[in-house]
Amino acid sequence: MIGTYYRLSLADEDVGADKAESNSIQGQRGLVEGYIMARPELATEPRQEYVDDGYSGTSTSRPAFQRLIQDAQDGKVKTIIVKDFSRFARDYIEAGDYMERIFPLLGVRFISVNDGYDSGMQIGNDVRGLEVAIKNIINASYSRDLSAKIAAADHVMQKKGMELEGLVKPGDVVLAGVSGGADSVCLLLMLLEYRKHCDFRLEAVHVEHGIRGDASRRDAAFVKRLCEKRGVCCRIYPLDVPVYAREHGLGVEEAARKLRYECFKEAAGDYGGRPVKIALAHHADDNAETMLFRLIRGSGIHGLYGMRPARRLAEGVTVIRPLLGMERTEIEAYLKAQGQPYCRDATNEDTGYSRNRIRHKVMPELKAVNAGAVHHMMQSAQMLMELSDYLEEETRRATERVCRDTPDACVIDAVLFSEYPALLIREVLLVTLQKVAGSSRDIGSVHVEELCTLYTRQVGRVICLPYG
Repeated sequence: MIGTYYRLSLADEDVGADKAESNSIQGQRGLVEGYIMARPELATEPRQEYVDDGYSGTSTSRPAFQRLIQDAQDGKVKTIIVKDFSRFARDYIEAGDYMERIFPLLGVRFISVNDGYDSGMQIGNDVRGLEVAIKNIINASYSRDLSAKIAAADHVMQKKGMELEGLVKPGDVVLAGVSGGADSVCLLLMLLEYRKHCDFRLEAVHVEHGIRGDASRRDAAFVKRLCEKRGVCCRIYPLDVPVYAREHGLGVEEAARKLRYECFKEAAGDYGGRPVKIALAHHADDNAETMLFRLIRGSGIHGLYGMRPARRLAEGVTVIRPLLGMERTEIEAYLKAQGQPYCRDATNEDTGYSRNRIRHKVMPELKAVNAGAVHHMMQSAQMLMELSDYLEEETRRATERVCRDTPDACVIDAVLFSEYPALLIREVLLVTLQKVAGSSRDIGSVHVEELCTLYTRQVGRVICLPYG
């Protein structure tokens, strides 16, 4: 008897209470049945179906799979046919055990249609067909549990919209920053998928920085082709960042960031009156690197959490980061599963840049200490962000109570002020300094500490602060 095995993974998302059977199962059955009917030695054999719905391919603890193996052990099933190895098992070590040891011992012929593998066609110990099939499995297994990662990515994308339900609303304009790299390509694909469930306008913005010569222009051409293929309007902004950086006394990274946001603002300006969301592809690893970078530079509480999922850029314009909950390995696995190519920026390997040094030298060591380092850092980031928000609110209340504006200055009631803890005192002073100066730039903790010491100095003493 022939045992045909079909599996619908959680990633297929094609089962509901009102559906007797998924389209995925029907498609697998059609392929396998066509294969059988085209081969006379198989077409006349009796057949038994074994179907598992909603089970990860990385585990063989599936009811129908176990029944199939039991029937093979009992001698009822002599031939097993599947669509491909990904429906049988994505754990290539266990799959190899079945192919090379268990099935030959049981005298079971195994056929994987799409992989072109038929154990009945192998000669002696020739397992070249098996090697091809196993290679396919390895290529699909970018992570320790690719099936679970893809299922999770699809679930977030299709059901929760990668948190887009809280970030993008019907009628919005979403300008997606697409560099051509893995992160931004993943973002574009997921936004396209989410648009099936939410009516919003989607455009891509690509900034060609003029830093990498021909490679940079090739990336721009790739993004243009990708957007044309997907039916997405694409704006390409060619810039000369190195020249701008020299003329304005900025580092290349800072200049590139400044000009990118100016391009986004320009694009957003075409939609006056409509809410505009600028979608950026920063992910969890990016945020972990940002947290470390700010920590070693002496950032305060308000900077230690890294990046927010959403922040206001201008009136009616909000920057959103839908991928902050995903790690780099998940993004690459998702693109691999989709068969979607992307560009690689050679400058990302240059450890002359501070962020790259953290990415390639510091983060691997942290992950060696704890493989879940990024995940745990994101948990801490969430708590730090909540703490920052709480502190900001308490600071606002304290400022309203102890500060009084006059035409020439901001007057602080020293008696009331002294009732507050040192942390809140410093926060109020920082906010007040920034307000009086009209800017937060160049005002830091050192200036706050100097201001605090005025309470203990003799009358008439002064300190010098930025902006006079």
